[in-house]
Amino acid sequence: MPESYFHVRCARRAYQKCGARGYDIPSVIAGSAGPDILFYYIGLPPLTFLGQRMHRERCGPFLTALVRRADSLTLRSYVLGFLSHNAADTTLHPWVKRSGLPHAAAESALDSFCLLRDSGRGIVEAADSAARLTREKRLEIGGLLSEAIREVYGVRVSRGALAGAIEDFRRCRGWLRDPKRRKARLAGGAERLLRLEAGTLAGHLTPGGPLDATEELEEQMAQAEDLAAELMSAAQSWWAGELGPLELERRIGDRPYNGENRI
Repeated sequence: MPESYFHVRCARRAYQKCGARGYDIPSVIAGSAGPDILFYYIGLPPLTFLGQRMHRERCGPFLTALVRRADSLTLRSYVLGFLSHNAADTTLHPWVKRSGLPHAAAESALDSFCLLRDSGRGIVEAADSAARLTREKRLEIGGLLSEAIREVYGVRVSRGALAGAIEDFRRCRGWLRDPKRRKARLAGGAERLLRLEAGTLAGHLTPGGPLDATEELEEQMAQAEDLAAELMSAAQSWWAGELGPLELERRIGDRPYNGENRI
């Protein structure tokens, strides 16, 4: 699955492709982090278990619940980004698995590759990959996530914890900046100490390693944007009263984030 900048990039491009107008772009960017925010939450209890479930179980029903429950500009903007995250993961995860790189290293390399192409820089800054939202917006979004998680997964998580996860994700993106590769050495030592697969921690640091622009990768990046645009269009059609519940479910589909399509 892609790391962070690619998700922001995909959401922005899909937003333009589907002709969306008038939404809150920082909230769209925040939504593009999808359920990954749960892996960055530093409070207690940890939310990692829930993040793992949300990547593989009842993905379509959860996305549909978000669309149905979003009733404000902030929430609908956030949901557009969240839909894009699913599209990007679904499309790019098979490439990540075939890349031959450790999972996190492939994701980080893709981020640096895209940012270098777009801006001439390879180091992904926090501002490139996350949005700074007001506390009020984070709590509003946390409430939406809390309700949808309870509906679909039967798990109670407070809106405050989920709002905190949004901010923790943004802060952690800044901590992963490692231009002189000093943190990489520390992370590598921690991996060996904890007996983790090489790259589990260090792979997330930026800049990522070099990456070749293969035809397959180019095609899959474009496909991710197209799918994200389709999902965004479906959500907007629902909010406009143009779709019934069954048609919304059909258009959103049910794609686990590991790329095993169940539409």
